[in-house]
Amino acid sequence: MSAALHPPLRVAIVGLGKMGSLHYAAWQRLPNVRITTLVDCEPDRIRWAAAQEMIGLDSVQDLVGKVDVAVIATPSDQHVGNALPLLEAGIHCLVEKPLALTFAGCRRLVDASRCSGALLAVGHSERFNPALHLARSALSGHAPCVEVIRAAPPPQRSLKSDSDVVQDLMIHDLDWLLDTLGAPEEELRLLEWRRQDGQLSHVRCQLNYANGRRVNLTACRESDRRQRQVRLYEGDMANRVIDLDVRYASHEPDALTRQAQAFLMALRGEPSPIALGSQALEAVLLGERIRNGCQMAEAVL
Repeated sequence: MSAALHPPLRVAIVGLGKMGSLHYAAWQRLPNVRITTLVDCEPDRIRWAAAQEMIGLDSVQDLVGKVDVAVIATPSDQHVGNALPLLEAGIHCLVEKPLALTFAGCRRLVDASRCSGALLAVGHSERFNPALHLARSALSGHAPCVEVIRAAPPPQRSLKSDSDVVQDLMIHDLDWLLDTLGAPEEELRLLEWRRQDGQLSHVRCQLNYANGRRVNLTACRESDRRQRQVRLYEGDMANRVIDLDVRYASHEPDALTRQAQAFLMALRGEPSPIALGSQALEAVLLGERIRNGCQMAEAVL
């Protein structure tokens, strides 16, 4: 651990919704870590924090000087507002994906991290899915065409997302594909897209690489079931299908716990598979190109 930090690390969870609760459980499993503080706007959650002998706050501004690490698990449109003052104050941050809803917002967070020296990492927990390691290995072969499909049912009306299907679902695959293959050098092609209630709910696009490889990406929030697959094609037939939803028997911790461990590795200056802010910046930029492309094409129609 860096010289400026001494165990136990003081950790704050910012936002105790569904993802925040999962992060809370994951960080609780780590040695030399103590979750000292919860930040949330819901009074019931603040009372719950007090019952757990934690400090309950309603603003991140009050965290400065009190914690070493903050896990930001608020709605996506609040990521910049919550993470920026913490990074500027030198507090290390793990921010749920997407890092921000715009490239400009991501840029502000990355710049703040660089100026203060605080670690900025992003919750692309798919990186810690054992099935994804198979997909990464398969992509080291010569399959000229790859198809990546990620589908989910529409969000419940009471849980309407503040992000569209590119920002919410496709961003997972943009992250690991960029990390594995690098940025596509050739033209980005939009193949199909639809909106529901003004938001992109289905997008299909193609990333093209200079070596001739094509990656077709589909993200859909209109499905009747969850689906996460990587298909590799030789000719017209898929010669390998990797199901990213398969749960392999393993003695390893769950993905969020391994992500938290990887965050601590990065904090100690060790090689780590965690998604850093600069990498998330590239994924959000590509996602923004896809979203803007849909909007520009609609303007022409």
